[in-house]
Amino acid sequence: MAADIERAEEALLEAMARLARLRKQRRLLKERGDSLVNRGVRDLDEADGVRSQEDAILAEQQAVGSAQALGAFGVIDWSAMDLESLLDGAPSAGAAS
Repeated sequence: MAADIERAEEALLEAMARLARLRKQRRLLKERGDSLVNRGVRDLDEADGVRSQEDAILAEQQAVGSAQALGAFGVIDWSAMDLESLLDGAPSAGAAS
């Protein structure tokens, strides 16, 4: 009986150790995957010449300006317009004039 308990405890310890190793491996793989994705996105952004959101906005505004300078007057940089503040002061559609 004591030998059975000892074998069961040993099997339990081995199973717990295996579970701990698998959890550690999964955590390390997730961290490595996250790191690779972050590095890949950063590398792609740098290859495109974009290093931050501010740089992306500036690059878009410059592209719109260049297109307009070449005669593309239908191109509008909507992100540069503060439409929210214009709408805040506008009367509602149901208001009397």
